[in-house]
Amino acid sequence: MIDERFRRMLMMDYATKQGQNNQGFFGSNLTGGLLSNLNPSLIIGADIIGSGVQGKDPFSSLVPALTRTAKIQQALTPKRGQSIKFNPQTGEFELKNNNNTDPTSNSNETNNMFDAFNVSSLNTPDNQRIVSDVVNSLGATDGSLLAMATPTDTEQITIVGSEEPSGVKRFEANFPVFYKLAKDAGHKFPEVTAAQVMLETGGGATPSATNNYLGLKATQDETDRGESTLQNTTENENGEVVSIQDNFKNFNSLQDMMNQYKTQWNDDFMGRKGTVNVDTAEEAAKLLQANVFATDPDYAKKIMQIIRDAKRNPPLF
Repeated sequence: MIDERFRRMLMMDYATKQGQNNQGFFGSNLTGGLLSNLNPSLIIGADIIGSGVQGKDPFSSLVPALTRTAKIQQALTPKRGQSIKFNPQTGEFELKNNNNTDPTSNSNETNNMFDAFNVSSLNTPDNQRIVSDVVNSLGATDGSLLAMATPTDTEQITIVGSEEPSGVKRFEANFPVFYKLAKDAGHKFPEVTAAQVMLETGGGATPSATNNYLGLKATQDETDRGESTLQNTTENENGEVVSIQDNFKNFNSLQDMMNQYKTQWNDDFMGRKGTVNVDTAEEAAKLLQANVFATDPDYAKKIMQIIRDAKRNPPLF
């Protein structure tokens, strides 16, 4: 009995053969084409790396991979004197005996696959180099494969808040986090964004609203929908610092905050030039001040001082 997945593959092959020189995926009579020269190392290697990515012992999948490869090769290699044919009446694939052919079976060739494959051959300098490259790309530094989040998992981000009384420790912990978030969001000068977070929140202690560490204001519509937080804040008006209340936008995630910042301040937005147009972090800080991101007349100077602090030994970015 041919299993369902293999039967579907054969159906696809049968369909592609029509009008295409009888080649299909597998080639004429399943002797050529995409899967005709199945390399066991491909399946074995994929299983080993796959197990490592899932956080399992990388070589725990070795025997299952060998078994599956042998089965696939055996399924794709009919005995001599036989061929796999599609029966349109039953809708199934069947083994057919060919006339005037040698009935000797070649099944020993696939049955002896385990004997022919030397597991120790995996431990070669080339394979060690490949595994090392894969490990490094996964972020491992101790020679082990790391379990990684699936695309549906949310990356865990830790922000050190007001529970840490030391502003220096908050700065050292949080600056690299926001730098990476800004860089991942496509900000041209992520160090400027991270410095703004430090300035706006006292090193991460006092966000303006939910997931809002950049002091981004809410629109009237967002406020009407209850998507904002009313906060006390200060503004510079005509050279004087005044206390006011304003609505700051609540974000679903830190990534959402960074994405909005990119749209409105990094990129050109509603006739306003974004920081993407300048060449240095200092120019970016001055442009943000000119665009009235904040009303503090010393805003750009303070941003640059924070960036210089972050470059001290050891640097934070």
